[in-house]
Amino acid sequence: MYDFQFEKAMDKAIEEGNLDEIKKLIGDDTEKLQMPIPRGNWLHLAVTYEQMEIVKYLLDAGIDRNVENRDGNVLVTATGIGNVDMIQYLMRNDIELMTTLDKRNPLFVAVCGDNLETFQYLLVLEKEMLTEAEYTALMEMVLSEAGIFAAKNILKFLKADKKEKIKKAQKEQKDRIIQLFIDGAKACFEALPSYYEGEKIYIVSLECEESLSKVYLYVNTVENLQESLENADDDMKDEICYYKYCEDEWNVFDESPEYFAGVGKYIKDEGIQNSDDSVWYKLIVEAINKLRKEKFFETVGLGEILITIYEHDTYSQEEFIKLFKKMNQGKAVDEFIDNMDDFY
Repeated sequence: MYDFQFEKAMDKAIEEGNLDEIKKLIGDDTEKLQMPIPRGNWLHLAVTYEQMEIVKYLLDAGIDRNVENRDGNVLVTATGIGNVDMIQYLMRNDIELMTTLDKRNPLFVAVCGDNLETFQYLLVLEKEMLTEAEYTALMEMVLSEAGIFAAKNILKFLKADKKEKIKKAQKEQKDRIIQLFIDGAKACFEALPSYYEGEKIYIVSLECEESLSKVYLYVNTVENLQESLENADDDMKDEICYYKYCEDEWNVFDESPEYFAGVGKYIKDEGIQNSDDSVWYKLIVEAINKLRKEKFFETVGLGEILITIYEHDTYSQEEFIKLFKKMNQGKAVDEFIDNMDDFY
């Protein structure tokens, strides 16, 4: 039989945090401990009033921690008051975090109340519990609910979080592209000395097709330079820097696209699109710069090699010089720059 006076006394004692009175009221009576009330049970009430000591007592006494009221279990109640400490304690005591797409999921209570701290805490937990597809569905509903309830703080967070995720994903893609290019470059440059056996390679140039779908390596050697000068027309025989630094007079390393195929495949598989060639050349420059810093070229006998990019239409001379200096150093750099008007 429902005892209104007992409920009233318990409500008062819980609200006031009077643990001694609660112990007297309940005693050893299991029915009184488990007594249902309109708001769920005594645990819901203790959480509502944020009485942690009473919550601990009730749980230790064996109160049914799985009872739900019309909104859900006690985690929903704790979320409604925005008490993260209470949520953490309840979860440590086996109160189930519901990840459903309805009001039993406390995340939606946090959204309704625009409680950002609680929302962020629960979101991390639920993301770990859900599959990627389930989490995507959850976030779609969260965004919808946040709009309905005009949860400004949460909407602002979600917008910033989305930007951050995009930024992070782009960085991960960039790092992966650079690493794949480095892997290809190492294999390619390791093969060069044997391919040009008996010749001294002093400069190479990298050219890429759209989205690094193919990468070509142009190579010039001392021997090729001498031959070019010998075969030059009389009015061009003094144009040493032209033949020395203009890719049009060099040889293409025919096998080079094979070494860099992994880069193009990754970009294609990831659906990465960018028609701005300067983006791809900047990544190439960054990759070469990394190889320079780790002194890779010295390990394959190409420590003094100059490296450039075959892309004269995209950059002004000033812009090109900055990129060239990132890939090279030494006296030969000065000669290359001082004579750019002859070949750029």
